[in-house]
Amino acid sequence: ILNVFFVVNPLASIVIELLIRKFQFDSSNIQVVSVRNTSLEILNYNSIYIQPKRHNLIIQKILFSSYTGKQILKKVKRDFILYTPFSFRDSNYLINSKKCMGHFYIEEGQGSYLHSEPYDYKKLTFHHKIITNFRNKENFGDGKGNFYRNDSDGFIAIHPDSFPSISDNKKFFLKNLDSLKSTYIPKTKGIKDIALGCAERRLNNGRWETMIDTLIKILPRTGIIKLHPSFYVSRSNVERIEKYVKYKTNSRITICPNFVILELEMLHEKKTIYGPQTSLSSYTKLLGSKFVEVRLFEW
Repeated sequence: ILNVFFVVNPLASIVIELLIRKFQFDSSNIQVVSVRNTSLEILNYNSIYIQPKRHNLIIQKILFSSYTGKQILKKVKRDFILYTPFSFRDSNYLINSKKCMGHFYIEEGQGSYLHSEPYDYKKLTFHHKIITNFRNKENFGDGKGNFYRNDSDGFIAIHPDSFPSISDNKKFFLKNLDSLKSTYIPKTKGIKDIALGCAERRLNNGRWETMIDTLIKILPRTGIIKLHPSFYVSRSNVERIEKYVKYKTNSRITICPNFVILELEMLHEKKTIYGPQTSLSSYTKLLGSKFVEVRLFEW
């Protein structure tokens, strides 16, 4: 049976690699799917990158479909088990396929630490399905909403605070994060200060300048800024931000490449991370680094 993994951010890639090592999955039974242009550097397996165009996103809303799901099913020719960060359009489309033999949820970040109760997908009202279709997934920031279906086979994580509302008998925790140190080559050696941006959806009218200006002010004279994975959907947008930072700081501060995995960077060298509350705030403590919480906006 094939194991299909959704990779939405660097933390998800860490969980997946540790899971594959733990159970020694045969490489011929692994299919990795990168969304939001997430780097697959540590996942050296059969992989595909899927980047829907704007018209694909519009059409799938009209047809209650999934462009990403369809692309995956074209690639997958046999029964599979799905590993996904949460319940959303693409995962539900695949779970509803006759080829899907089961699904697991994997730790992916701050959302994994919310008190989210599993919901019954089959009992969603027609009105609720319409709302969910246009929002893709519900996320109110406090754990309310349809994050996880109640028909999943389990929840997989590294951090002990993950999935607090899930019963212990449905959770499986991976260990030996240190085992990745020997296979990951650090990219930020000597850079001790790193500022984190927020998700693009949290910006006011898409104005990222305010966020970047705040991050520049809080960093010491040198350092790097790590953008949220949602920004990398558009490479041109990232390039505009890179030019802006270069101009504002005379190149003393730069944008961190998308393929840098900060959790693994901290295995090699202690860092000071500045930013809003994220999963990295938990991992900095776990790995002996320092996290400084910063408010990016006044509202």
